[in-house]
Amino acid sequence: MARKIVEDARAKAADVKARQRGKQTPAALEERIAALEDTIEMLLHMVE
Repeated sequence: MARKIVEDARAKAADVKARQRGKQTPAALEERIAALEDTIEMLLHMVE
């Protein structure tokens, strides 16, 4: 279950990156994605 949540969140992050590519700088996108990944890891630790 937790792995499914992580996979969905990563897919959503990739979708956000693709949609926002023309609207934000790559550095800002990378920062947002890194923050999402940190949140995912935190949630995984809470679920386990």
